[in-house]
Amino acid sequence: MKIFARFSKNNKKKKDDNPSIKGPSLSKRIFFMFHDFSQWSTLSGFNHIFGTKNIFIILFWILVTGICVFFSFIQTKELLDAYFEYPYSTDILLKYEKVTFPAVTICSRSPYVDNKKNKYLTEIVNAFKRRKDKNWGLHGFNDGINLSHRETIKFWLSIYGDELLNDDNINHYWKDSILSCHYNQDRCEDVNVKLVKIPTYGTCFTLNHLGTWKVARSGDEYGLKLVLRLDKTVALPFDVSYGVTAFVHSYDEYPFVETNPILLSFGLDVSLGLSFSSSERLPKPHGTCIPNDSNKLEDTDNFYGGMYQNEKCIRSCIQRKIVENCNCYYEGYAINDQYPNTKSCSMYIEEDEKRRPGTLACIENHIFPDIKKYVYISINDIMFHSSDEMAYIVNITSDCVCYDTCDKIFYDYSYSLATYPAPNFIPNECRKFVLENKKYNNITLPYDYTKTECIKYYSKNTLRLEVYFEKLSYIVSSEFAEYPTINLLYDVVGILGFWIGISLISFFEIFVFIVVIMFSLCFLCKNPIKSIKVREVRKNIRDGWKDDIDKNKKLPRRKDLYDKAAEADKMPPIHESN
Repeated sequence: MKIFARFSKNNKKKKDDNPSIKGPSLSKRIFFMFHDFSQWSTLSGFNHIFGTKNIFIILFWILVTGICVFFSFIQTKELLDAYFEYPYSTDILLKYEKVTFPAVTICSRSPYVDNKKNKYLTEIVNAFKRRKDKNWGLHGFNDGINLSHRETIKFWLSIYGDELLNDDNINHYWKDSILSCHYNQDRCEDVNVKLVKIPTYGTCFTLNHLGTWKVARSGDEYGLKLVLRLDKTVALPFDVSYGVTAFVHSYDEYPFVETNPILLSFGLDVSLGLSFSSSERLPKPHGTCIPNDSNKLEDTDNFYGGMYQNEKCIRSCIQRKIVENCNCYYEGYAINDQYPNTKSCSMYIEEDEKRRPGTLACIENHIFPDIKKYVYISINDIMFHSSDEMAYIVNITSDCVCYDTCDKIFYDYSYSLATYPAPNFIPNECRKFVLENKKYNNITLPYDYTKTECIKYYSKNTLRLEVYFEKLSYIVSSEFAEYPTINLLYDVVGILGFWIGISLISFFEIFVFIVVIMFSLCFLCKNPIKSIKVREVRKNIRDGWKDDIDKNKKLPRRKDLYDKAAEADKMPPIHESN
């Protein structure tokens, strides 16, 4: 036992002879960091809390600082709640400046020429002449059908849109129909005239599609003047009226003529006086509008390409639903490359005639979702009668994500009419020498080579149109954020500065302090604190002294200092007295 006791005693003595120096714990190191932070920070609360060792003073300042922090938090939360409601206001401004002249799209009221050169158009015309054909959706007056015969037949023109629009034999050749075109006293350039194929209206043309026409003054002298001529004898039999349709729109918009058509009749001089207004709305999160920039679109359909429009989105969404439910795409609306293997509805019908009534009913119930149908439906090639409302109905608000554009121009117009041509006016082509020249060259005319017949034909098949701005002052409705982000920042900094003395510099100080703490914690994780023995400390000090002595020995001696020291060591001379 004595041996073990001696052994234990020796160990204890060795342990006492070699004490260790321990570093501060992690909590103390963090406390020291906070204490150091309070010395150079501009936060008053930290200065008072860590600036004394009196526990009562520390508790007092903790209480005061906590109350101030609480009230600052409450008021900051109220500001954030007000900000995230995204309030906005509207300014109404009156402006007068040089503007871009709008584009004008012209279409014929009779979209195609009835010359029996297209078999699909001939089939549609023959179906109309039969008056009652359930396969074509033509029913009697007592069958409960809301669409008239003429509207149903025009609907078939859209279903066979590709087959009709791509046939030059039945489309209008507008180059020969435009007798005169001038803008601001200058002749219209061909490069600013663009042909547009619209299933409902056939081949149309758009003037100023590039947006190069500018206007700085109002009045008919600074507008568009156009003279058109079309032959009434080639009109389709189901056209109620004959003439042209005009549509005024922004040059970068697709012309959806049927949304706001201006009907013009032949034999008239029509004067359209324009005025316009503009709206500038805020996108998300303040509103629901969509920016005009197509690169910013999200979850919206646009099979037409180009600039976003609400009507493009709606029709693209309906087209997508038609493809999903009707096994084909409707040629009256655009289609994109998403559906490369999907057939057109006209081709789908031509493959099997039994599909005609069911396909027509399916498309109509997507285009006209509120109309109840009582038609023959073909599903899986089985014919049966249905008196219920079709299930394939598109809800624009729930099935489609379509909102209006943020920046939009609205055109209003007023018009006046006069007889054209005037009784004493003789058109150039009706002059005697012109008629004689055409007769001599055997040029076929739709009238006799006489002045009277020419003027008669001219007055029945020609119209004159002028479009101009009545006034260039316009109203701009502009939305703006009622509580912008910069104001929120000012208010939050003001509240924090009032309650706890925080300024903008304080945020940088807090940021630096957080970085220092994170760096210290990461450094401690990689390099934990180790205790140091006293003997190691002494050894390190002794080794340091030895290194310094050895280093000094290696340095060369300075002779001047050595000579001075040697001179100082000499004994002074001894003088002996007599």
